[in-house]
Amino acid sequence: MNKMNILKYFSLSLFLAAAIVFTGCSKSDDGNDKVEVADYAKNIVGTWEMEGWSISLADKKTSAKYNVEVKLDAISGSKIYMNGMELDEKMLKGLGFKLSVDDFPVQRLQFDKDHKMTSYEYDGGWKAGDDKPTYDIKNGVLTIISSYNISMKILSMERNSCIFDVPAFVEEMMKDYKLTEKFDVKSAKLKMKRIG
Repeated sequence: MNKMNILKYFSLSLFLAAAIVFTGCSKSDDGNDKVEVADYAKNIVGTWEMEGWSISLADKKTSAKYNVEVKLDAISGSKIYMNGMELDEKMLKGLGFKLSVDDFPVQRLQFDKDHKMTSYEYDGGWKAGDDKPTYDIKNGVLTIISSYNISMKILSMERNSCIFDVPAFVEEMMKDYKLTEKFDVKSAKLKMKRIG
């Protein structure tokens, strides 16, 4: 499996873990019931879509800090914001970031009751991945098992949304673009929403 597919599956895994966290908390006023940690495995069953990334970076040579938000939208297009300002590929390149919004694919993860998982990526339509991973949730951590294993801590879970803690995944993704030579990852979160 190539690095991009690994990143895509990891991204999907993160999305799933986030969904579990939101589902496991107490009831909220907006009808998005919180899920108890013990019920994460039940709540994760269904289909989840990646909604966005929140990444905090620090420049290794200066005191500059960057808060990066990636808002994912398969139909109308995804966007990248840095410290609240929307950035295009040219602006990112000028800041030393050799990536674009296309490097954050919009993915869906489908979790079945029998602990099997299917991942989908949007490319003019939703296409299922070839890999046939399985998953498990223990102690608030979602682990996806395939040709590689990915574990993501669930920070919060409600019935229809979830947030995962994913700094190691972001660091791995940044290595592909040689960004770890310039930036330290201070925090990274992946937010997912239930779609079915």
